[in-house]
Amino acid sequence: MNNNTQSVYLESIKIFNNGSNFGIAKALNQGIEFALDNNSDQILLFDQDSFLTSDELIVLSNTASELFSSDNKIAAAGPMFFESNTNQFHGFAQYGVLKIKKEVSGNAPQPCLFLISSGTVLSPKCVRHVGLMDELLFIDYVDVEWCLRAASLGYKIYGMPNVIMSHEVGYFKKQFLWYKIPYHSQFRLYFQTRNSLIMYMRGYIPLRWKICDMIYCMKRTLFYICIDIESIKTIFRAVSDAITFKK
Repeated sequence: MNNNTQSVYLESIKIFNNGSNFGIAKALNQGIEFALDNNSDQILLFDQDSFLTSDELIVLSNTASELFSSDNKIAAAGPMFFESNTNQFHGFAQYGVLKIKKEVSGNAPQPCLFLISSGTVLSPKCVRHVGLMDELLFIDYVDVEWCLRAASLGYKIYGMPNVIMSHEVGYFKKQFLWYKIPYHSQFRLYFQTRNSLIMYMRGYIPLRWKICDMIYCMKRTLFYICIDIESIKTIFRAVSDAITFKK
């Protein structure tokens, strides 16, 4: 996807020259629809700040293919990722005590709550049933919402510890009381806050996830208010827009 005003063309590669930023959900949907129209066996989602070698891509694709063949209820599978700008390995999302934790158990594929979009392989058959990414969300929680929606329809999400993807996140962490909180721009804070509330209002999102996220969201809100007074305006605008479902 090319969001710049200047178009790009490459032989044998389909490029969508959008000319503006319509959000990650819209961009993913353009690629997903193109893959579905061309009867692709798999759909790989990938960000510009992620990296896998060609050999790792082959392992990723083969493992996903084995999973999809073994269980037609597996909708998506994705790798572990190594956060290159903080030197941290991230496991797969599981429920903890009043929080979402990341963990890995062995080297075999394992079920999880959700995956980050980059590196995720989707089953086209399942996508046709679950539907596309929610463009209302624009950026934050797009991957989480899709995975939880798929789970509400009886599908499974799997993590693949045998593949580790290098991924550079667009934030840094600040110490706040006993926690290290990711620090984003006001732009991202708006969508994180607004989309959290939108998720809470949806019946198919599990109550346990809502409670875990609500606790984290309250910590995040307090953190931003304490370090940046401008955050108060951003949070109030996000709450107002969530209530009215304003884009």
